[in-house]
Amino acid sequence: MLRTLRSRLTYANVTATLALFVALGGTAYAVNTVRSTDIVDGEVKSVDIGNNEIGSGDVKDNSINTFDVHSFLGADVVDGSLTAKDFTKRELSVSLLVGTVGANTCKYVHFGLTGVADESLLITPEYASTTTTLMYDLEYRSTDVLSIKVCNPTPAAIDDGNTAFRILVIDSGFEG
Repeated sequence: MLRTLRSRLTYANVTATLALFVALGGTAYAVNTVRSTDIVDGEVKSVDIGNNEIGSGDVKDNSINTFDVHSFLGADVVDGSLTAKDFTKRELSVSLLVGTVGANTCKYVHFGLTGVADESLLITPEYASTTTTLMYDLEYRSTDVLSIKVCNPTPAAIDDGNTAFRILVIDSGFEG
């Protein structure tokens, strides 16, 4: 039998067998290797990508915009990165009759303010028209009523008369 095997063992048989092993090994390698040129444009879908497999390094800088993101939290914004250009603002001036505020009491002055729903307000009295011993505080009670709480911490009534206030309305542009 050994003689029969040797007589059939030729250079062609050895080469053919070796070629078969190389071809099978090369096919297995090719099946497990996918390159960018192997992918048809637009054919990779989200189901083809594992969960949490794409990171910020895989996304082109400045390519994601507000339409791609559903919400932001404070932790998503780099401290110190927002500037005045990131907000729109309006400044309003209003003069209100505060009148007399009793000793050791507080009084509310209400006025309508429209078009500021879901925006931030900063109000400051113009001290040239105020009595400096009174304290002013803003209370935003609804989407169209602004209340200013005026408190007198002194033991005597104070007549504040008309007081001018400056209101800064800040809109971040974000809708939540």
